[in-house]
Amino acid sequence: MNALLYQSVSAVETFLLSSPPGLLGFAPPPGSIPDTDGDGNVIYSEREEEEINKGIHQLETLLENGVDKRFDAFELYVLRNILVVPQDLVGWVRLAHHKVSLLNCSLLQILSRTQGALTALEP
Repeated sequence: MNALLYQSVSAVETFLLSSPPGLLGFAPPPGSIPDTDGDGNVIYSEREEEEINKGIHQLETLLENGVDKRFDAFELYVLRNILVVPQDLVGWVRLAHHKVSLLNCSLLQILSRTQGALTALEP
């Protein structure tokens, strides 16, 4: 999803930078002649490019925030409604990795007792 977002923002940036400055509302100061490239197209000043880049950054941040917010809501929905074990089955369901952790817990208790006994024997 983020790849599509960045691709869209890149397309908007390309469009804005390829559009004539006058179309976007940038007008040269009165009595001055705007700079042009080799083909006679008016080019952006540094201030205008900075303003476009700032706007693109704000657009990207806004879209990222919206996508993150929607994915967080989707994640909560999935965890609460789809990937949930009903309360009446909680005592009956034991996953394989839980069995291993119970075994590891017993082993850790034995090791802890052994270590405690050994430290008690040290002078």
